[in-house]
Order: sequence, then structure tokens, then C-alpha cells
Amino acid sequence: MRRFNNFFINVFFMMQDFKELLDFLIEAKKNTWVIGKNKCNYSPYFQKGYLYERRPYLYLDGYNGNEIFSGVETILKNDKPLLSIHYNGKNENNNDLSIEQITKFLKEARLEMYDKNNLLSSFTHSKKELQYSYQVYGHITKFNGQEFISLSKNAMPAESYPRY
Repeated sequence: MRRFNNFFINVFFMMQDFKELLDFLIEAKKNTWVIGKNKCNYSPYFQKGYLYERRPYLYLDGYNGNEIFSGVETILKNDKPLLSIHYNGKNENNNDLSIEQITKFLKEARLEMYDKNNLLSSFTHSKKELQYSYQVYGHITKFNGQEFISLSKNAMPAESYPRY
């Protein structure tokens, strides 16, 4: 298996209106990195950043790297931290595809996933020889997940990780 892109998500939050938060998170994700809009330099600690606002919520995403990367997404409500998502990963390319091809396919897969409001359940997307797999484990207040992009000829189910 060639694992081109892989990251782990840990989310911790306390909120009574979870649907409202999830709807805003999906809206923010659809309006930032996947379409290349709302870039910002909100922190000197991150090479790249995105900001999206719909009051009372504010979404920030900052990350470093490209082939090896790490970052954090934060949502504030009324200027108070509400949610934090930490992620990291590595593009293990083996020269089958360029980083640009992988990124384009990843953005396409995520847009479809966001359109289906599908952040808290497993999701797959394929196009030609590429396969995208998104797996999540846990429950609403704390979960982790991983995503893979692989060539179909090498695709395997996502590895199993401990559940919370």
C-alpha cells in the first residue's frame, strides 16, 4: 500500500448545541483550504493559515510543511475557545503522483465529504486510479481519525487504531 496522505485528528470540546458547531465547522472548511480562499497570517508560528468568520464563530487553521506537515484548527465562539483539532501527517509519494495531483484529488474528496455533512462517519471517494478513505473513531466529545489516499491497485482498508 502506498499511503500518500495521513493525518490524525483529536477533538475535545464541551457544547450543548453540537449541530450548530458542526455546521459551522463544515461551512468554514468548505470556504478555506479546499478552495484556496480566506488565507491569513494569524500566527508567526505557522507558515500558512486560513481564517473564516461568521459571528459568533471564528475558525482559524494554521499549519507548517507540505510533505511532512502539522497544524491546528481552532473554533472560537464569542472570542472564547470552543474546539481544537490537532493534525499531522506525511505524504509518502514514491513518485507515482505529484504533490499537486494528490492535493487536487484530496480537495475534491473533501468537498464531496463536506457536501454530505460527513465529518463524523467514515467516507470513501474514488476517481480513476485514486482512492480516498476517511475513518473516524470515538464519540462526539472526543474522536480521532485518519485519511488515506492511495492508488486503487494498492488500496487497502485503513489500519485499525484504538477507539475512545
